[in-house]
Amino acid sequence: MNMADRQPLEITNLRLSNTSNLLGVDDPTPPISWSYSSPHSSHGWWQQTYVLSLRSWGIGDTPEADSLRPVNILGPRTSSSENIQWPRAFPKVEAGRVYELSVVGVLTRHDQREYFTLKLGDGWEFGTPEGDLPRRGEVSPVALAEELGKLDHAASDTVMTTAVLTFEGALIGGFGAWSKRAIGVMPISTPWDSEGWEKPKPVSVFRNFFDIDALSAARLHITAFGVYKVFINGRAISQSTMDPGWTEYKLRISYQTYDVSNYLTPGENVVTVYVADGWYRGRLSSGWEARRGIFGVETGFLSIIEIYRPGEGRTIVRTGSSDSTGWKCTKVCPIQQTEIYDGEQHDSRIDIEDGTTTWEDVKVMADIWQTGYSTPALQASVAPPITCTGLLSVQKYIVSPSGKKILDFGQNTAGRVVIKGSAPSGTKITFVHVELLEPDGTPCTGLLREAKATDSYIFNGSGVEEWEPQFTFHGFRYVQVDPWIEGLEVTAKVYGSNLPIGLMKFNSSHRELNRLVENIRWSARANFLSVCTDCPQRDERLGWTGDINAFGPTAVYIFDCQTFLRSWLQSLVDGQKIGGKNCPPLVSPNALRPPGSHRPTALWQDVLVTLPWYLYQTYGDISLLRGLYSSMVDYHTKGIPKDSGTGLWAPSFQFGDWLDPTAPPGRPDLPATHPMFVANTWLCNITKTLWKIAAVLQDQEGIRQWEAEALTLTSKWQSQYILPTAARLANPGSTEPPKILTQDTQTALSLALNFGLLPEDLIKPAINRLHHLVVGNNYHLSTGFAGTPELLHAICASPSSPLSPEENLNSVSLAYKVLLGPRTPPSWLYPVTMGATTIWERWDAVKPDGRANTSGMTSLNHYAYGSVGKWIFETVGGIKMRYLGGQDGGLTFIFNPIPNLEHGITWSEMVYNSPKGIVACNWKYESSGQKIVIEIVLPGNCEGEVMVLGQPLKKIGAGKWVLTTSVKDSELRFLQKKTDGLSEGWVMV
Repeated sequence: MNMADRQPLEITNLRLSNTSNLLGVDDPTPPISWSYSSPHSSHGWWQQTYVLSLRSWGIGDTPEADSLRPVNILGPRTSSSENIQWPRAFPKVEAGRVYELSVVGVLTRHDQREYFTLKLGDGWEFGTPEGDLPRRGEVSPVALAEELGKLDHAASDTVMTTAVLTFEGALIGGFGAWSKRAIGVMPISTPWDSEGWEKPKPVSVFRNFFDIDALSAARLHITAFGVYKVFINGRAISQSTMDPGWTEYKLRISYQTYDVSNYLTPGENVVTVYVADGWYRGRLSSGWEARRGIFGVETGFLSIIEIYRPGEGRTIVRTGSSDSTGWKCTKVCPIQQTEIYDGEQHDSRIDIEDGTTTWEDVKVMADIWQTGYSTPALQASVAPPITCTGLLSVQKYIVSPSGKKILDFGQNTAGRVVIKGSAPSGTKITFVHVELLEPDGTPCTGLLREAKATDSYIFNGSGVEEWEPQFTFHGFRYVQVDPWIEGLEVTAKVYGSNLPIGLMKFNSSHRELNRLVENIRWSARANFLSVCTDCPQRDERLGWTGDINAFGPTAVYIFDCQTFLRSWLQSLVDGQKIGGKNCPPLVSPNALRPPGSHRPTALWQDVLVTLPWYLYQTYGDISLLRGLYSSMVDYHTKGIPKDSGTGLWAPSFQFGDWLDPTAPPGRPDLPATHPMFVANTWLCNITKTLWKIAAVLQDQEGIRQWEAEALTLTSKWQSQYILPTAARLANPGSTEPPKILTQDTQTALSLALNFGLLPEDLIKPAINRLHHLVVGNNYHLSTGFAGTPELLHAICASPSSPLSPEENLNSVSLAYKVLLGPRTPPSWLYPVTMGATTIWERWDAVKPDGRANTSGMTSLNHYAYGSVGKWIFETVGGIKMRYLGGQDGGLTFIFNPIPNLEHGITWSEMVYNSPKGIVACNWKYESSGQKIVIEIVLPGNCEGEVMVLGQPLKKIGAGKWVLTTSVKDSELRFLQKKTDGLSEGWVMV
């Protein structure tokens, strides 16, 4: 049997599960994941087992000359291909070595997940999940896999497919490993850097010259206390920016590894490093919280260049004292000032290459680790780097009332501009970045608060000059250029963490819905920049916990978030340790002043429990749950102040249903739903989640503890918030559904329903009451950060609800009415009708007359209300994820698209690059035949269930499927249903 003869499907996306950076892996036992393509012309391929093979050789050597003999591991009988632990028989990853990992998947074709009797040759036996049984040397991985092809049935029903991944070991073991790798290495700064740190000043520049004879390879390991940019022989060594990224620097600093082999040449070489304040020392936060030097008052960097010579070992260029390393520094820099909030000032007349620059000895930062904490962990970055992910050209040139030129790029985004043009020496040009223009055409700078968001460039008159800021970024759609220079070319560069795309395609018959989805995607792109921020434009841009808790279930559709959010969660736990109160900070990394920074608030800090659970349900990463479990328990048992009688939250400040549209504009913390109701409802939710996590981790004591706690808290919650029977039946003759809860709001009912807190006999009445409130509010929302992610899901109830199929369809019809009906605030489509290209922070961030809501906290790029994306992808796109635990569990899919003829939802196309591979669902409603046609693509080693209008149709395996089903007249009635017409505006209910 020859593998090349037939390949009905292939391995795709072979990866190390917990890192996006293969050049610097500092996990000695990294877990492994892979997925499969969809079969080309057949159905139902299931993985029976797998073979892992590893070989390794030194960086700079050739595989033939230095490779260790391969180690081959036959896996257990399993369909699992995600988060496979590093086999115990494999050598651990070490610094300075290249690793070639091969995976052979052995699959058989059948409709359902089942195992056949595989006949192994003499001396072969299946392995264990731990990878204990190696098969060395003389037998290739392919030959090993082919041993498994001897099945009881036709050989054509078996396939082996292979993929190879190459990565390199980094400096494993923190600063101690760096010191062993390059004896004497120390971080360096300038002697004057800490003087006057309270204000921005020119960027520090460092330089070193060194000679090399020959090289076969070279690697640069580097981090900074600040943000850095490296040039070797005048060339930038990376397309990334704002490195090393933002972490809780006092406990953890990321470093990067670069292949610089092609930047070095025989003879003299020069390396130049620029270090700016960035998040480390720059101004962060706003108002009385604003300050500089939160993480340190002295910037600098630490680096090792390893130059590998053919057959002669390594040459090391490290940071340290000038006498021992040759590093020098200068006060001269064309970047005169740079701040994340305020922008960058560049004077190109200053040239460090003109021969007049004075270079001085560097200062060794010997006391950098003396922060009151243990030495910060130096860890290779695991999240994707920040890079340019797109370009935007000018769509319109506008002249302001004062005669200044304003460029409209047509899309709100995060990034910066790059310019190309010429002007006489000394000509200064400024660029003011804003999201909105006032009705009279002037830049709306009020939304920036105290952020200047202004870059400037001074020409040197040498001809055509190109420039882009290096150490700042802005949130903007419009840029005012003053003065305008004839012939100037300006392009907007979109920047963000370069996460793999999840949502590859979404398109539907509803144009405004498509724009809403695009707005969700653009806000995610703009705010996933090193950390998951709230907004990219004003003097904030912080990792607010509540925002990502609301948006997390949608984010995993937009991007592959596994490594990005794993990295952010590590900073969150680091912040919890620093706070000393067992409670995570409100923003991570923490830029707020203690002790308020660690003030416990439900939903916000609850992200420590729920976000890892969302990630587990998508990526199946048990190690993340295991690593964070003790921190979750500490937060619940010690960090949350509880009432001694009920075990619920003790009375305290809560953000609650933040920015509920009924709250006063200046008091977003005063919503219609009492904040303590939200807090206690979320407490029940995270307690139930801890119960589930304990079960996944097989923590028997924890299972008993959290089950009992969940039942007790739910009982206390019901006693406190469910109205007595007499109160619920106060108007027995009324057709209005009775009130169920003391908090009679959309948010309260949505949370209670989705978190499973109601007795079974009250679920249907609660759904009816929620429907009544929605209809009574002219189908407008009245929800904030807590209620918005839950509303449509609660309106629709669930397949296990006590509603009949017809009632379920009626519920979905109502949810569509809320989503697509209103075009006045508060609604999802009002911003679309106003020309929004991202998600707004407030439902009425821009008034109908074009004026901004100037309440002091208004952003036009805030992804929290984009949390509706999950419902859209499940109901319109038709792709819902469901995670099944256990060795042979994993991610499965439910395909349940539901048309809505009233609002023109008659077809949709969605392609999702899931952890299992590419999944697609294209469907259309054909009115002529009154039928729904669904086309589905499902990758190998995966299963799904197709439903039509909420009713099961067919369970399917891998392959391409086309299914057609008729729509009954009774069902069609609900798809066409036109409920009461919409009146203008909304009612405060």
